[in-house]
Amino acid sequence: MKFPLPVALLAAGLILSHSASGQTLEAWTQEALRHNPRLAAARLSPDVSRAAAGSARAWPDPTVELAWLPYRVYTARGSQRSRVGIQQALPTPGLRALNSRMANLEADALSWDATMLALDLEQDVRDIYDGLYRIQQLDSLIRSYDAALMSFEDVALTRYETGQESLPPVLNLQLERNALSLRQDRLSEAWADLVSRLTVVLGQDGPVEIPSRLSSRLESLPMPDGAASALERRPDMAGLRTRLERATQGVDAARLSEWPSVRLGVQYMDTAAESFIPTANGRDALAVSASISIPLDRRRARAAQEIAHTRAAMLTENIAARGQEITAEIEALRTRFSAQNSQLERLDNDLLPRARQAHESALSAYSSGRSDFLVLLDAERMLFQLAETRIETHIRLLSTHSMLQRALAR
Repeated sequence: MKFPLPVALLAAGLILSHSASGQTLEAWTQEALRHNPRLAAARLSPDVSRAAAGSARAWPDPTVELAWLPYRVYTARGSQRSRVGIQQALPTPGLRALNSRMANLEADALSWDATMLALDLEQDVRDIYDGLYRIQQLDSLIRSYDAALMSFEDVALTRYETGQESLPPVLNLQLERNALSLRQDRLSEAWADLVSRLTVVLGQDGPVEIPSRLSSRLESLPMPDGAASALERRPDMAGLRTRLERATQGVDAARLSEWPSVRLGVQYMDTAAESFIPTANGRDALAVSASISIPLDRRRARAAQEIAHTRAAMLTENIAARGQEITAEIEALRTRFSAQNSQLERLDNDLLPRARQAHESALSAYSSGRSDFLVLLDAERMLFQLAETRIETHIRLLSTHSMLQRALAR
């Protein structure tokens, strides 16, 4: 017995729902945006950089030094028994603010990356939905065609048994019906793969409930507009511009890093009185120190500046290249959309009506004995092939529309 595709998948353990309540495309999209683990991780990444921005403004930790002298140092005031001191490195003016600003810019860039990932997930959900819709439509078409072939087979067998028809048409019908069964098996495999993909995209642990009958995502697809402002809306372009600003800040940070580092210190010396030294009254001592690092070798500083300038230049070129790629992608998709829309209109307004008319003529001629059975079978096959082409063209149009939505950041 030939089972419809949803029943066959139920037998394979996949859960299907006969109600579309709560399982619309919009519901799936919102669930993916809420529960997808990759997106959740991407949305947490900016928090790390923002935490680093706070620590970048912190002062360097002071250094405390404690010393005990087993062999005392004798001075005019007495013998020094121990010392305690503290040193503090002074940060370069403006460097901490720059590092904090750079960390915040990196957090903003990571936020744009997460936004772009959300757009990719929305496209994945649309593609999966369209794929499931395609399989349901093809399965319905195949089952209808198989039912027609089965009726033809019964008629052909009767005519063969009465000597009115030869055996080859019967064998051709049986072979074609077996080929349709193989195609349904392949559709079942594709359905299972799409359900598995949907489970991952939605971030669910168990099987996803699929409505037993999906409707077309869009019956009439308008040409998406807004190509002129796409480069401003695209999250990946915004992320590149943010990283370019960060790289520009990095050039200033590399310049400030060249400055000599300064350390200030205070040291207290415990002094004991000594009887054999007339002036050794045990008066404690206090010392104030300052140190500065002298960057004699400038190669490290120059290398840091060159790296920062090169990164900024690379990002500038990447922004220009990415802008050209997006513009070319949008134009190619718009051209493809127009061509596929024209193909769909030609199928609906010309090819399919003529195929139906040819099928009716072949059926009438065969019923009146004026035509061969193979002519009727060819007409039935042509109608099936054009209907299948119409489904595939519609799905390609949906896919192009989905890619255009992503390209335009709609």
